[in-house]
Amino acid sequence: MSRDREVQCTFYAYEGECVKGHEGIFYKTCQKCSDYRPKKNGRPNRKNLKKEKNIKWMNDIRNFE
Repeated sequence: MSRDREVQCTFYAYEGECVKGHEGIFYKTCQKCSDYRPKKNGRPNRKNLKKEKNIKWMNDIRNFE
């Protein structure tokens, strides 16, 4: 089962090439690699919209009156 790592690994060079000598396919190899380290200041490929909407709802003061 994948761990849904959305941020690129520091060892991931490009599609098909990994510095550690792995296959280098992000959505196959990098999801289960034990050497995975997220890239510093890396951004995920897609936003977590559920989390953003929840934060927006929690910050809205009208919900708690």
